[in-house]
Amino acid sequence: EGLAAAIDSPNGPQRDSAQQMLIERRGVKAASLLKQIVRNSPRPASRMQALCTLEGLASLDSEILLAALSDADPAVRRHAVRLSEPFLANSPDVTNAVLKLADDVDPQVALQLAYSLGEAQTEIATDVLVRIAARHSDDPYLLAAVWSSVDAQNVGPNVSGSMARERDQLLRRDFPEVGVAQVEGARGLYQIVDVRRSRPLADDIELSLGRCLEHLAPNPHQA
Repeated sequence: EGLAAAIDSPNGPQRDSAQQMLIERRGVKAASLLKQIVRNSPRPASRMQALCTLEGLASLDSEILLAALSDADPAVRRHAVRLSEPFLANSPDVTNAVLKLADDVDPQVALQLAYSLGEAQTEIATDVLVRIAARHSDDPYLLAAVWSSVDAQNVGPNVSGSMARERDQLLRRDFPEVGVAQVEGARGLYQIVDVRRSRPLADDIELSLGRCLEHLAPNPHQA
């Protein structure tokens, strides 16, 4: 318990040493206290480190992840998204909580979400990736993260419709000039293709994305 309590210390090196020893000693008996720290510590760094220590002890569960995904601190939410990846295939509650972060205002949470959603093979996850791409069309790092989560399973025939729906909802709200908005939305997706050129991908993924782009708007880079 002493090592687990040290995770709630304001001293960073002390927390690091306690985390290392707990994991090395396989201190799974400390899991209950670590979960209390995740829920109740006033220090975001302690909540985050307790969460990561639970992962190192193979003691994470969906209940504590749900608490961390709704944490007030963006660093805790970001790590909770990362640590939720093994749960996305089998825990609908965790998956839904992760997807609710689609509109998180913190850019690092959005970045981690884009990286992690490749583990969630659902149409809703694809919709969220589309939303992130539309909202951050001028951010090459976020677009690269979105592309890293696109594969032959989630790009499928529903992606084109998802892109069109998300474009219409977001751009009708944010832009009165729908024609301009369509071009802006398409530009972000073409930037995803630009990122894609740096790595080989299956022909069916490239073809599906190309159809989505054609559905959305003409290539804004063409004369």
